[in-house]
Amino acid sequence: MRTAVLAAWAAMRGVVDRILGRFTAILVIAALLWLIVVAALVFMLVGALPFDPLAGVVSLLVAVAATLAGAFAAGAAMRARPETESVLVSALLVFLLFTPRLEAPDLIAVAVAGLIAGASRFLVARLGRHVFNPAALGALVVGIVAAILSATGSDALALPTWWVATPPLLPFVAVGALIVAYRSSVLLPVVAYVVVAAAVRLVQFTGFGMPLDLSLGTAFGSLPIVFAAGFMLSEPQTLPGRWWQRLIVAAVAAAVASVPFSIGPVGSTPELGLVLANAIAFAFGLRRLVRLEVVAATPLGERTVELRLRPESPVRHLAGQAVEVAVPHRPRDLRGRRRVFSIVSAPGADELRLAFTVPVHPSSAKTALAALQPGDELTATRVVGDFVAPGLDTEALLVAGGIGITPFLAMIAARDPRADYVLVYRSGEESPPFLDELRRSGVPVILSCPVAPEPLPEGWAWLGPGRFSAESLADALPDLPGRIAYVSGPPAMVAELSAGLRRVGVRRVRRDVFSGA
Repeated sequence: MRTAVLAAWAAMRGVVDRILGRFTAILVIAALLWLIVVAALVFMLVGALPFDPLAGVVSLLVAVAATLAGAFAAGAAMRARPETESVLVSALLVFLLFTPRLEAPDLIAVAVAGLIAGASRFLVARLGRHVFNPAALGALVVGIVAAILSATGSDALALPTWWVATPPLLPFVAVGALIVAYRSSVLLPVVAYVVVAAAVRLVQFTGFGMPLDLSLGTAFGSLPIVFAAGFMLSEPQTLPGRWWQRLIVAAVAAAVASVPFSIGPVGSTPELGLVLANAIAFAFGLRRLVRLEVVAATPLGERTVELRLRPESPVRHLAGQAVEVAVPHRPRDLRGRRRVFSIVSAPGADELRLAFTVPVHPSSAKTALAALQPGDELTATRVVGDFVAPGLDTEALLVAGGIGITPFLAMIAARDPRADYVLVYRSGEESPPFLDELRRSGVPVILSCPVAPEPLPEGWAWLGPGRFSAESLADALPDLPGRIAYVSGPPAMVAELSAGLRRVGVRRVRRDVFSGA
């Protein structure tokens, strides 16, 4: 029974990874937000939501127009071009935070929040990226100004209400938040935010005598806990790189949103929690944008390219982590200009080495990367990832599929002499990339590729061409159950082998998925 469940789980994850891996995270978020917006407008039309559908349409148009105007005006001032798809995401978020009404205070609030959200991408930015979630910042500023005006007796500006938190929309929001968190690999902080915020609210509600079932319904049906976690906290640009750092910012955001307090015009709100969490996240990250000069761009095999980059200042990272780079190019498709690549070089190396595959139908960013020449420049904006080298004296199995070999090259180069690594490397190329580097490393390699290398280095084994199973690895490596397994590569392979390794007794399996987008 357990084997069947693991197999079904692996198959499901493989399918989900393949589907979501075709699209960048921002496109997935945009599509899900549009689904929520359309559902909300339909519910308004049929009376399931207590808002005028005309007001909903007008508020949406104002949010989109104002956010685009703010982004393009600030971009022009900073001589930068906004990424339209990302700006539209901010516009949709603004729309969902302010009650859709045709009254002037409500429409003005939407317009001001949209302008701030759009402009903040360039005016409140470092390292080539915004510091705060733009929609949260816009809502926070409008909320503070509205509170100040209200204290003087003016209602010229409406407060953010997060009206998206309503029972009819909860199924759309919950499923969408789960998809976003999974695609962006931020399930842990999203769950942490939900748990902390819900726990605080349940203590409050039950303390007032509210029954537990009603407390749960109110917390999840009428408060923006799930939406704030899944669609705003989850933004990769404003999250730190390590899991424990993400837990800290998630807890801070949830606590500030849920524990009642008031200091003048500033009070406990989701937008304040998000902005404070963003500030903490920024403190954890790179302090400045790092320019990377291309030293060489070398084809390796049929579709693999290695970049050797000279950073203007050190890019601090752990073996196995990845770096996000911004790729300047025109024209640009909807998959954007940023890409995250595992770092091939060991920490402390003078050059930063990256490698990537160019798919049959590459994105505009991959096409531009493959065409780079010595002297061209990229920029590094953040270092991310918890797929890092195991402990000094750990026995580890490293399983790589295709370009999934890249994080392991850094781990192997930086390994301690006490570490016991065995690498399993599957490649569809007759001469897989990095074989010479692996030969020099002295690490035992179990290789699966179309043709066995001649001569096969001492300590290596060839599994033949094509796919292999966890069972075949267990046969080749008797001490497999006692090792910690790292699996890196295409979504289907990672899902299948992760389940298979657990099936043959491996207790600890860590995953790193390469979607190829």
